[in-house]
Amino acid sequence: MTKDKPTGRPEADGAQRDCAKRGKVNGRSWATRLRGAAGALLLLTAGTQAEAALTMADVTTWAGIPEAPGVNHAVLVIDWADTQGSLLWGYRWAAGQSRTGIDLLAAVIGADPRLTASGLAANFITNIGWDADLNGSKDRFHPGYDAGTQAYWNFFVNNEVYYHPTDFSQNGHIVPPALVVEPLGSPFDGAGPGRWVESSTGPLDRPLVDGSWDGYIWQPYGAGAPGLPVPEPGSVGLCLLGAGGWLLRRRRGAAAGLLGLTTAAQVVAGPFAPAAGLPGSTAINAHDSRFRGWATGAGPFLRGVEDISEPGSAFVTYGNPFDAAGPSDAPGDGEERDFQPVVSLGDGGEMVLSFGTPISDGPGPDLAVFENAFSDSFLELAHVEVSSDGEHFYRFPSVCLTPTTRQLGSGGLSDTTNIHNLAGKYRSGWGTPFDLSELAGAPLLDLKAVRYVKLIDVVGSINPAYGTMDSQGHLINEPWPTPFFSAGFDLDATGVLHDRLETWEGWAAEQFQPADFNTGPQDDADGDGRSNLLEFAFATDPHVPQEPLTAGRVVRNGGEVSVSLPRRPAAWELDFQVESSPDLGEWHALAVSHRGEPAVALPPAVLAETPRPDGLVDMTVTVPEGTGGFFRLAVAVR
Repeated sequence: MTKDKPTGRPEADGAQRDCAKRGKVNGRSWATRLRGAAGALLLLTAGTQAEAALTMADVTTWAGIPEAPGVNHAVLVIDWADTQGSLLWGYRWAAGQSRTGIDLLAAVIGADPRLTASGLAANFITNIGWDADLNGSKDRFHPGYDAGTQAYWNFFVNNEVYYHPTDFSQNGHIVPPALVVEPLGSPFDGAGPGRWVESSTGPLDRPLVDGSWDGYIWQPYGAGAPGLPVPEPGSVGLCLLGAGGWLLRRRRGAAAGLLGLTTAAQVVAGPFAPAAGLPGSTAINAHDSRFRGWATGAGPFLRGVEDISEPGSAFVTYGNPFDAAGPSDAPGDGEERDFQPVVSLGDGGEMVLSFGTPISDGPGPDLAVFENAFSDSFLELAHVEVSSDGEHFYRFPSVCLTPTTRQLGSGGLSDTTNIHNLAGKYRSGWGTPFDLSELAGAPLLDLKAVRYVKLIDVVGSINPAYGTMDSQGHLINEPWPTPFFSAGFDLDATGVLHDRLETWEGWAAEQFQPADFNTGPQDDADGDGRSNLLEFAFATDPHVPQEPLTAGRVVRNGGEVSVSLPRRPAAWELDFQVESSPDLGEWHALAVSHRGEPAVALPPAVLAETPRPDGLVDMTVTVPEGTGGFFRLAVAVR
C-alpha cells in the first residue's frame, strides 16, 4: 500500500531507518556491519564458501506462475538465527511485469500456509513465524523488535545499494547510470560475485528483476560473524520438517537432494480470473483508453471502525471522501510510486459515489473499482452495489472461495482465483470490472442510467458474529483484523467504461418515427412550450406535456437574486448558458457549461451546482439585486 499502517513497534521503525541514515550502527562502519550480516546468512550454508555453493537451480519450491520462456525468477531466504538453519523459496513472474520485494514475500506466504508475517501493509516486516505441522503453534517465531536484545528483522538484497546524496531513501536500489537493478548473483555461490547487501528501503520499494535474492535475518544491531556451523538434522527430522527448502547442507549435491524432499502445501487455485497481468485476468489498468469517465461526487460516507470485534473501537480516519472521486492516482507503468490519495472505509464502512454522466450497460464490463493493494495477494475487499435513483441499490453477486478453516490474520494473503465480483480483487493500478447486465431484472434499476455506486467494506472475519458473507452464503476470509486508522477497504477510484452520452440524433431517432411531424430541434411535438431540443436537454418525454420550467426558479432574498436552472451532463453535444437581461433586449451570460462539463460562473455571479437523482444538475446562480430583471437558459447544439 502507499500509506503506512502502524506496526506497533515504532522504536523498531525508527531504529531501522536511523541505522540506514547514519551509515553506522553502534559505532561500527557499514563495511563491518555488512560483513557481519553476510556472515550470519552464510551460517545457513554451514561450510566453507567453496563447499556451500548454492544457486537458483537448487531451489525446488516455487510460488507464482509455472516455468516457461520469458519468466523471471527470484529467491526468498528467511533466517530465524536459531539452530535449525534457514528456509528458502523461489518466485516466478512474467518478464516485463513490475514486481517488488513485497510481491515476492506475499506470493510465498500465499503459497505456503506454514509461513506467516505481519507488517506487509506498513512496508516494515515484523512477526515472521513458521508452523511446520500447521497445528496453530509457531515452531519458529520472532517479533518485529526485541527491546532486550535490540534484535529485529533486517532486510538484505543481492545487488549494490546506492544512496542519494541528500535523501538516503531515494533511489535506494537504483544502479546509476543505467537506472536498472543489476543482481550480483547468488549470495551462496562461492565461485561468483554474489553477496548480501543491506537494503536501504523496505521491500515495497525494492524492485525485483530476474535473478534477485531477498533475505530476512533476525539479528541485533552490530551483529558479528556467526558461530560454529549447525549440524545436519537426522533423517527423522527431515521427514517431520519437510520445509520450504533447506540451505543447511555441506555440499551442493546434498542440498539439492534435500530440497527435492520439500512438499510445500500450495494454495489450490480457484475457478476465477487470476492476478493482474496474467493470462485470463480481467483486471483493467487505470490508464486504459477505454475509460470514458470517473466518479464526479462522493457521499454519503459512513466510516467504519478499526476493529468491529472490539467494543468502543475508534473510527478509521485515513483519507477524505473527495479522494475517491476523479481518476485513479495509481502510477502508470514505469512511473515512480508516490503518495496515492485513497479513503479507508473501516470495518463495514460505506461510501456512495455519484456520476454526472450515468453509467450505461454495454458489451462486457461497464465500470471498474480501484483499491490500492500493494501486491497480488494482500487484498482487502468490498461489495459493490449500484442505483439509478440513489435510494434503491442492487448488489453484484459475489463469490469468495478462500478457505475458512483458518483466519487469514492482519498479514494474511489471498488467491485472486478464489474471488469474483468483489472490489479489491486486484492490486493497485488495476481495476476490478463489473458488468451491469448481471443485474438485469432489478425492478427499480435502469441499466442505461446508473448514477450511483456504493462500496461496502467486507469484514473478513470467519467469526459469523462479525464476518461478511458472499452471495452464496460463504463467509469471506480476508486479512483481519486490521486495527489501524486506515483499516478496511481503501477506495482509490471508480472508472466508467460505458456511459450514457447521448446525441441529439440518436435521441430523436429513438423518440420519433420517420413519418412523425414536428420532429426538428426547434419544433414542439407535444405543444407544452418546450422545444424538442429542450426535451432532449432535460431528458423528458417529447410526447407528454410537461409543467412550465419557470415555476419556483427565481428567489429574491436580502438584496440578492438566485435563479436555479437544470442542465443534463449526459447530453454531451449541448452547451448550457444561464443568462440575464434588464429589459429582454440585451442578454448577459452568468454561467456556462460546455459539452457536459461543470458550469463556470462569470462575474458578478456566484454559482453552486447540485446533482439530482434524475441525472440532471441544478445550476443555481446568485447575483446582486438589479443585475438583471429577467433570466433564461440558452441551450445550443455544438
